[in-house]
Amino acid sequence: MKAGRAFRSWWGKFGGERSRESARETDARIVGRLLLELPRCARRVRVLWPSGTGDKVQCEWAVSAEQLEAWFREDQAMDVLPNAQSKAFLLWLRAADDRADATTNLPEPFRPLLQPRLGTLIPRLGGELICMQCGGPVDRLETEERDRGRNGAFSTWTSVHRCPAGHVIFTERHALELYFGRTGRIRKE
Repeated sequence: MKAGRAFRSWWGKFGGERSRESARETDARIVGRLLLELPRCARRVRVLWPSGTGDKVQCEWAVSAEQLEAWFREDQAMDVLPNAQSKAFLLWLRAADDRADATTNLPEPFRPLLQPRLGTLIPRLGGELICMQCGGPVDRLETEERDRGRNGAFSTWTSVHRCPAGHVIFTERHALELYFGRTGRIRKE
């Protein structure tokens, strides 16, 4: 009986180490596959642009890959275990081709990493922000909050960002969920 428990205990440790290794391998495979499917990053990255798919983006914003990488590295320093998508994004930015002065559109898999923070990113990183209605560069954003609603511990709102001429250049939907209980965790989206 004791020998059976000892064997199961030993086998459980062996299986546990093996499963952690396979998770690392899975992350590496996801990162590698993602990077092979994407175009190479250029010196500048176009983060926002009118895509014509019904989203309400009426501007174009491009920032240098170097600045974006520095910000993202600083932002991700708080995460103990970054996910495969974050790792791939950093590797993609680090491998930016700086030989030519070109601009690459931000690939779709990386958009969720930046989209919830655009209102704070644009003033912080600068870059080229162009209003498509005015046709000119935007040197500062004017932000207005709308549709603030609250349902218990859940609140939502929309930020409307305008150029100095008053044109709406993009909107952001925000949600803030507060979890009360054992962890007291706050989750923002």
